[in-house]
Amino acid sequence: MNKRQKAFADEYLICGNATEAYGKAGYKVDNEAAANVSASKLLRNPKVSEYIDERLKEIESEKIASAEEVLQILTMIARGQRPEYQAVTVKSQEPITVTSAKGEEYEKIVYVERIEQIALPTRNADINRAAELLGKRYRLFTDRQEIEMTVPIFVNNIPEDDDDGD
Repeated sequence: MNKRQKAFADEYLICGNATEAYGKAGYKVDNEAAANVSASKLLRNPKVSEYIDERLKEIESEKIASAEEVLQILTMIARGQRPEYQAVTVKSQEPITVTSAKGEEYEKIVYVERIEQIALPTRNADINRAAELLGKRYRLFTDRQEIEMTVPIFVNNIPEDDDDGD
């Protein structure tokens, strides 16, 4: 695959439009129809197609949490090490200096609002749920039940044939 084909594939991954990617990759675009046909041919090129498929798999794998990552997050929650953040409005009083019409300076109190993120401790319900999910993962909880039942046994008691010649 040459540099321009790679550029086309990368642009196609960004915009999702083959014709647009064709032009951005440096190919000559005389008219839209011809560019559309050429872009379609490039998409069918085995090397370009394989490259696009590989890149899509890489992108998807980066978006999806691995099993280890999920277990780490659950462990942090179970230990109370992963707080939840909430935005709150904080009001505070701040003095400012104001000059009157007569030129006299005096202090005035103004109320200032600002938004802050505060960390809330992990809730017990979240800790319990994370511990439950981890326990299930490691099969700590097994439901065992003893079942006592009587199973009838049938014995086939067929008399043997008499050999008296009948």
